[in-house]
Amino acid sequence: MYILALDIGKRRTGVAFGDDQKQFVMALDTIRHTKEADLINAIAVIIEKRQVKRLIIGLPLLPDGSQGEQARYVQNIATQLQAKTSLVIEFIDERYTSFVNEAQRGADPDAASACAILSMALERK
Repeated sequence: MYILALDIGKRRTGVAFGDDQKQFVMALDTIRHTKEADLINAIAVIIEKRQVKRLIIGLPLLPDGSQGEQARYVQNIATQLQAKTSLVIEFIDERYTSFVNEAQRGADPDAASACAILSMALERK
């Protein structure tokens, strides 16, 4: 089954694509956006084009595990995506993906975070 993972930001959103049967993960181009509608539409196009059946989104919890402003923003985007695509959204705690990014210097940090989110989801399967 094809899976899309997102590291949602207010201006850039990292995207990773994978397959849970073949166990592969690959970074896609980071989406640059200024409006929520543009982000939602760009993700919907990727979902349709790549026949995605599972959507995983990194949830940026605070160090104590509570939700701050960014987590609420991500959940708002997820609600809009669910309404537009009818896909069930899965959240992954992304607090520790920044450590992965530091190890991948030179790579797109947003895409690297999305790949880490997708890799964690595949490992938990």
